[in-house]
Amino acid sequence: MLGVRASAVQQALITTVKYAGVLLLAVLGLLAPLVAGAEVPVPADPPAFASAPTAAGVFAALVAAMWAYDGWADLSSLAGETRDPSRTLPRALVLGTLAVGVAYLLANLGYARVLGVEGLRRSTDGSGMAAAHLATLTLGAAGRALLASLVLVSCVGGCMASLLTNSRTFVPMATDGVFVEWLGRVWARTGVPANAIVVGAILGAAYVSSRSFEQLTNAFVVGYFPFYALAVLGLFRMRAKEPDLPRPFRVPLHPLPAIVFLVGAACVMAGAATGLDGSSVIAAVVIAAGVPVSFVWLRAGRPAG
Repeated sequence: MLGVRASAVQQALITTVKYAGVLLLAVLGLLAPLVAGAEVPVPADPPAFASAPTAAGVFAALVAAMWAYDGWADLSSLAGETRDPSRTLPRALVLGTLAVGVAYLLANLGYARVLGVEGLRRSTDGSGMAAAHLATLTLGAAGRALLASLVLVSCVGGCMASLLTNSRTFVPMATDGVFVEWLGRVWARTGVPANAIVVGAILGAAYVSSRSFEQLTNAFVVGYFPFYALAVLGLFRMRAKEPDLPRPFRVPLHPLPAIVFLVGAACVMAGAATGLDGSSVIAAVVIAAGVPVSFVWLRAGRPAG
């Protein structure tokens, strides 16, 4: 609500804390000795696992891993408020993704050293997170408290980033007359779509309070990834329809990156399909309801904002 600059400072601080926390987990896992007596909870009847990975299992694992890397999609929403976006955004996207990848790979190496393969398997059956087990084995009770604080900071940062970026989507929609004009209004004093931020926060809080983390994960994949794929497909359509449109940035090896992404998106959606539940169906119905609403709205001839 205070503006992009204030939000950028807040995000920088929160991101620094998150990186420090993930790297601390990596260091603890790779270097720290184990705390005597800090036992990892072991279920009485551990689940049976297949002797070899399956394609369905790999795709399902992609759904959880996706959460570590999804921020790239939010960044592009701020292109209109970024200085020299054709230079700044590609650098931020590439360097940010690489930094996140290195941090999480190091953390996973630490998990593997401390917990082993069997410990990692047991950490996915409801007895806790691998990170929590690693923190307990290396720092004891203080480790679990530290990790809980890190998760809280990470959640706050994720909520703020989502409100900051997704609220910007309503501005061009309202300007083009395809959505409620009131939601796309930008406050002159701060330069932010404050109405969209408030409405998004209220709806998000209501939805989160009524769903489990697993339900939210599945609903997110159902709600977002099809549109990620459609957006990339739209690039092919736009290049064919408007070949002379100015393009200050050229994607190296185009269209290979787009094709690779579409294949990856299809794998993620296939993995999410194995765990769909009533919450995912509700999310799909709510999204599908936008089609007739949009049709009626456009047919009504609403003026552009």
